[in-house]
Amino acid sequence: MPQLESYGIDGHDFFESPYEKVVEIPFNRVLFTGKFTDVNPTKPELAQEVRSLSQLFEYYKPVVKVPFRNAAGKTVTESFRFHSIDDFAVRAMEGQSNYISALETKRAQQQKMIRQLRSNTQLQQVLNDPEQWEALREKLLSLSKKMKR
Repeated sequence: MPQLESYGIDGHDFFESPYEKVVEIPFNRVLFTGKFTDVNPTKPELAQEVRSLSQLFEYYKPVVKVPFRNAAGKTVTESFRFHSIDDFAVRAMEGQSNYISALETKRAQQQKMIRQLRSNTQLQQVLNDPEQWEALREKLLSLSKKMKR
């Protein structure tokens, strides 16, 4: 068996070998794998001119269509294009998707309302008193009916 030469980078040992290199993933990292294109390969392809990660994305141009189900139960399909590793970040995907962007806006608004409600001491007093709570509820219902007219 041939002797493998090893060298270390940042505490990890790498081996020069004609075989596939396997590197242990640090415990504080996440590895996400998946199919990042809807196109099925017909045969394995060797891209010899690819020398960097940016060239890899440019060569394969990965695109995937993702179906989402909205609150009404309808399916909304959106396409995600990947030009770099940064495109896998949540903010980058949000920028490519109207559906995700709308959900994030709604979530942010709800979080803001929750913070405001928790810090409103007068409202907390009303919510803790059943009589005042019922009076507030009736007032809100009557305002709602007036607004619908």
